[in-house]
Amino acid sequence: MKCATGYGMMGRARTMNANRISYYFNAKGPSVVIGCTWEESLEILSVASQLISEGHAVAAIVGVTNMITSPEVSFAIDCMGRLTQGNQTKSFSNDADGYNRSEACVVFFLQRADHARRSYGSVVKVLSTNFGSREQTITGHSPDLYTRFLRQAYDGIDRTKLGFVELDGSANKNTDAMELNTANEVINEGREKPLLVGSIKSNLGHTETASGFVSIVKALIALDTGIIPPNLHFSQPNTGSPALTQGKLQVTITTTTMSSTLYNTRYTGHATPTIMVFLLYPTKGVKFQFCFSKSDSIVQNREAL
Repeated sequence: MKCATGYGMMGRARTMNANRISYYFNAKGPSVVIGCTWEESLEILSVASQLISEGHAVAAIVGVTNMITSPEVSFAIDCMGRLTQGNQTKSFSNDADGYNRSEACVVFFLQRADHARRSYGSVVKVLSTNFGSREQTITGHSPDLYTRFLRQAYDGIDRTKLGFVELDGSANKNTDAMELNTANEVINEGREKPLLVGSIKSNLGHTETASGFVSIVKALIALDTGIIPPNLHFSQPNTGSPALTQGKLQVTITTTTMSSTLYNTRYTGHATPTIMVFLLYPTKGVKFQFCFSKSDSIVQNREAL
């Protein structure tokens, strides 16, 4: 077999994606690609934040891209019964029948707060776990473990001040119902008004590996404008969630004013790992404040690069 230049393997290797960016910018320090199903964008943010807080890096470019380049993957996911047979992703709706795949590319720039020219949020807390169950398939969900994880995530959080919860909302009726029911059990305690929930997947479809960052972008827009973008394609509440049918939970189907400065987003992966993110509108003089896990790093937009 005739050998070409030998660079083909390097060009096709997924690990080289981050290395090429580092090479182009002449960046020093760790340069890694993380693969962990669909929640990997928030795992990347967690790892980068930790590297900065521990002094292994002074700044980081964290990005994720989801592209649909061939029909084979879509066919495989469809065989799992996850894709809609229509053209709408009906998160939390009683006629939900799966999601549409979608594409996205999102990049954030992180650096230490004392090095930043302008700040758009402090990375404070990231929580992640896997709540699968050996009693089910590898992609099955354990409501008990998920509830336990939510209680751990909300420990120390005043849930009555939570303005909005961005759920996964993959438009699978059973999974949506489980997510809604556990949210009601854990988050709705002590609340007088309905808890507002939604999912960006109803607007854009499922951007898979990019979904975590897409949800954060939605959060930034909501916190900056004070308006929660509405869910689309919602007709009747999912009957598997009594809290939704009784109005204790409310899907935002119209543009809704944020009633609080605390925003929560979370994402569930392909094999049931999940990541929790809290976002808090900043105090005076700061544009945004993130609540992830302990760190001195911050998030900036492209203007600050």
